[in-house]
Amino acid sequence: MGRLTMGDLTDTERAVVGALGTGTWLDLGEHRDPVVRAELIRQLAAGWFAWPGDELPDPRGIRLRGARIPDVLDLSEMESSLPLRLVDCQVSGPVLLIGSRLCTVDMSGLEAGGVAAQELRLERSLLLRRARLRATSSYAALHLGGSDLGGRLDLGGAELISPEGSALGASNLRAGGGVFLTEGFRAEGRGELGTVRLPGAELGGQLNMSGARVTNPKLREPAVLPARRRPRRHRARTRRPPGPHRAAEGPAAARGAPG
Repeated sequence: MGRLTMGDLTDTERAVVGALGTGTWLDLGEHRDPVVRAELIRQLAAGWFAWPGDELPDPRGIRLRGARIPDVLDLSEMESSLPLRLVDCQVSGPVLLIGSRLCTVDMSGLEAGGVAAQELRLERSLLLRRARLRATSSYAALHLGGSDLGGRLDLGGAELISPEGSALGASNLRAGGGVFLTEGFRAEGRGELGTVRLPGAELGGQLNMSGARVTNPKLREPAVLPARRRPRRHRARTRRPPGPHRAAEGPAAARGAPG
């Protein structure tokens, strides 16, 4: 698809562009037409949209709440300095962030068919608070294998369900601000290697699972493969202290909700 222009957009989509131009929030939660095409989000984030005249996006980035995106939201292999905030949005398919280099992503309240974000690079945090992610295949509901976050991974109050695989797959994740699976976080999976997987992860902060509920009917106990905390401050990609700390090779069974 070529570059979208204002003439290609619906009234709702023109409002999205207008909000990006001024750096303001646009709440479509009770809008009569909350539909926004995934292609528009991709072009705005990547800087491909054909802005009229001398207009440019505000550096505060995309601030959108309550949108309904009736497509796969494919933001893979993208490099963007714009913060991406898609809060309380519904996506018909999965969200793809594979191999992207972004500033920060807040998709709190997201409802989608999973998030695939292998080798994602974020300068700041990944927020998926209260998200409802349900995988439609054997892949993890949230896949962060090899990703590098300058800030934290926050899944407070989120629900991750995978009917065949792990709920959270985060092998070799690096998170400078730690990982938070709190506030009633729920993970349900059927992967034989565990429900919440963090093998080889390196955390600059804590792994907090206070109040979490992890289940796996294929295992006698819900398996959590843990990570170890880095002793030094973490910077995404730029500085890597010598002597990486990695998790133990075998899974550690977690009864109930570990703290």
